[in-house]
Amino acid sequence: MNDILQEMKELLEKKECLKEERKKWNEKKKREEKKQKKIEQEKRQQEDEEKQKLEDEEKR
Repeated sequence: MNDILQEMKELLEKKECLKEERKKWNEKKKREEKKQKKIEQEKRQQEDEEKQKLEDEEKR
């Protein structure tokens, strides 16, 4: 009986540990997605600025 309780306790600890790992992984993934989004936004902004600059030069 004691063995079963010990095993249950270990499994619960393992489950909690896995929960924490998953939480950390999800947070890391969110940070990476946010970073990627920012990079893409900056790239689009730069492309828009270059396009605007070209259009302005063509008007002259």
